[in-house]
Amino acid sequence: MADVSNQGNATPKQRSNRRGNSRSNTRPNGGANDNRIDRPPVRRGRRREEKTPFSNPEIDLKITLETQEGIRLFTRHFNPVSQALFNIMINTTRIERMGIRGAAAEAKKAIDKVIDVPVREINICIEMLTKMLEEENEIEVAEVKYTNPREFETKTRTPEATKVLRMFSSYDKAITLLDKGYLNAMAPADEVEDTKFRLTSSIQNLSATIQQLSKNAIAQLEEKGLSISREGSGIPAVVQTVSDAETTDVELEIQSNPTVVLEAEQQDKPE
Repeated sequence: MADVSNQGNATPKQRSNRRGNSRSNTRPNGGANDNRIDRPPVRRGRRREEKTPFSNPEIDLKITLETQEGIRLFTRHFNPVSQALFNIMINTTRIERMGIRGAAAEAKKAIDKVIDVPVREINICIEMLTKMLEEENEIEVAEVKYTNPREFETKTRTPEATKVLRMFSSYDKAITLLDKGYLNAMAPADEVEDTKFRLTSSIQNLSATIQQLSKNAIAQLEEKGLSISREGSGIPAVVQTVSDAETTDVELEIQSNPTVVLEAEQQDKPE
């Protein structure tokens, strides 16, 4: 077979075809007869690695609250406080890695001081009320019960959050003692309400202070341009064993109201 690559030996038809192929190969992109497919250039580089989530330690805890004050305060403040405490732990550790020694210890000291205030007030209140009720000899003190106590399940990832959870349980107990003294006509209404207001305000101040400490740690990291741990870093929300996931203002229409149960009333009831 003859070598058609030799222009001198090619036939006129072969030479015409070769000239046409040469023109089509040099035609700019987008030509009318250009059927080639332009593909984007393949980038050569390292594959982006997916971040593996941390396996953080946590404990499951249950808490039963009887009073409406305890239920309302817990559902409004525990989750934000627990989240803030976890963020403080993470972010102060990052601050120490920046070379600022003692940041974590200083934050822990401040948190313990904030938690100690309402815990001490609640414990003093429980001690005084218990003593008052036990020393009453003239009348028989009836037990107080509530119409809608609620049980909660939650998780904690810091020891401080566990302390806060126990504080809410103690607060609920203090409210039951106040209601018990009031319904048994042993404590005036104004003193009961003043004590409830003081204990509630103390816990609200705790919540605001701890969340502010978390914001301060975030601001300190942002000044250095480092990544931060904000809300949504994995703290599970409070899961209730009752129907709704969180108490709202509308739901408070179904309240846990205190009542006293007298033994004489129970005996008078028909079988």
